[in-house]
Amino acid sequence: MTITYALIQMLEKVAEKTNRARIITKAEVFKLLQNGPAVVGCEYKKAGKVVKEFGPMILASGGFGADFGADSLLATYRPDLLHLPTTNGEHCTGDAIKMGEAAKKQEKDPDGGPFPAYPSGKTWDEPSGKTGSGKKFFHNIIDGSKVPTEPFYVAIITPVIHYCMGGLECTVDAECIDKKTGKPVPGLYVAGEAAGGIHGNNRLGGNSLLDCVVFGRVAGKAACKFTFGAGEKFQPCPVPKELKELSK
Repeated sequence: MTITYALIQMLEKVAEKTNRARIITKAEVFKLLQNGPAVVGCEYKKAGKVVKEFGPMILASGGFGADFGADSLLATYRPDLLHLPTTNGEHCTGDAIKMGEAAKKQEKDPDGGPFPAYPSGKTWDEPSGKTGSGKKFFHNIIDGSKVPTEPFYVAIITPVIHYCMGGLECTVDAECIDKKTGKPVPGLYVAGEAAGGIHGNNRLGGNSLLDCVVFGRVAGKAACKFTFGAGEKFQPCPVPKELKELSK
């Protein structure tokens, strides 16, 4: 969250100098507004009030590594991981993914690709011996320094839930894909850990922030193109009459 707070502070400074951007904090988006298959806005709660905003939506609330409830995404897709601790903050409950699911979008590999457990090193040694392809990397192992006297310190090492590979399926332009038609949902985009299938079943270390930066920019450009069109002229979102009542 440290990085997020720093980014929000910079965005707030930008918003102070222009009326072309508003930064709303301490608000909870809980529903996507639709006009047929198209997403045309959202509803959010702030200071006890429900507010509607209209325009293309970019879902970027992160993964679900701390979603441990009985009806959580972890319980639904990876119940075998519910006993593990997580490095994620308590805010990582997959809210964007849940809203996308509610709007009938397609999840991409929500289980993250479970892998079989290999309890023995023989899994690797035996095939290497048979094929003659094995190689000894360490010929001389040097023991670490011994601790002859107390106190002795013990650390518990355990697997943890760190990053979610699964999320809402999207195109290379960060467009959310409709579960039924397999086509992009007009006005709905996804970026960061909420997007599924970006890294496959596992990601390279250090590539999580890169994913956020790349698809954040891609989603932003795609949403702008959707709003302004090919002629770069503003096109109002096709909002039905029943959704036009705004709570201010």
